[in-house]
Amino acid sequence: MKSLSSSELRKNSTKKLTERILDLKREMMSLRFQKSSGQLSSLRSLNVIRREIARTKTILTELTLRKIGD
Repeated sequence: MKSLSSSELRKNSTKKLTERILDLKREMMSLRFQKSSGQLSSLRSLNVIRREIARTKTILTELTLRKIGD
């Protein structure tokens, strides 16, 4: 999955952000299976996905709070 910048993520709707989080979690699960079976060559990919999930959740929270405040 392509890594998006924070400004690109903010342009998306909450529905798309939620879908992105689900896709990233599926990818993370796949990477964890690869790690446990010894097929994963680099642990960096797990860290990148984890950070992408965190960034997307943060922006989703920002958008949600902004809607509540309006």
